[in-house]
Amino acid sequence: MTIYASSENKAFYSDEVSLSLPADAQAITDELHGQLLKGQSEGKVIDFSQPLPRLVESALTWPSVDELFHRIDDYVAFAYAAWVRFEPEYAAREKAASAYREAGYEGDGGGWITHYAAVTGLQLKGAADLILDKAVQRRDALEALAGIRLRKQELLSLDGEVRQARYQEFVDKIQSITALLDSFERLLTPDKSIEQLS
Repeated sequence: MTIYASSENKAFYSDEVSLSLPADAQAITDELHGQLLKGQSEGKVIDFSQPLPRLVESALTWPSVDELFHRIDDYVAFAYAAWVRFEPEYAAREKAASAYREAGYEGDGGGWITHYAAVTGLQLKGAADLILDKAVQRRDALEALAGIRLRKQELLSLDGEVRQARYQEFVDKIQSITALLDSFERLLTPDKSIEQLS
């Protein structure tokens, strides 16, 4: 996945999510994109006036609701983009595990479960159950992300520092859920429930 910055639109784009890229889109590193988003969440402003965006100190005025909406959407879209890279693999593995459980855990389990069992050191039944547990956790995490994106509407009734504080709460939750989604690649069951994060 490559992230692009558009000076004209003052926005970021991903080649895996965006259907088309603006003519002035310039590829930036994941590291720079992460630094810009982190700085923005801490109250700094992303300056798109140069080919490579940079952080500048915020003016004394608070960001508008529209700006905060856009930032939240960007955070959630970035989390989705990172997750969807392997979504076909997750779906196929879950389908195989579900079929194996419905068959009473009989048979060889097929490649999806066998490979997973070999990597985790589990028996086929344990591997299938872990795959299905992770599938539920992943769906819960994605549902929580969608819920936070909808909750951005709460910002409409708030002003100034209070609105900024609520926005930061949303950003912190999005980052925690993104970290949870990332943890699925480590094949261990996350120790945080989604209820703690949403």
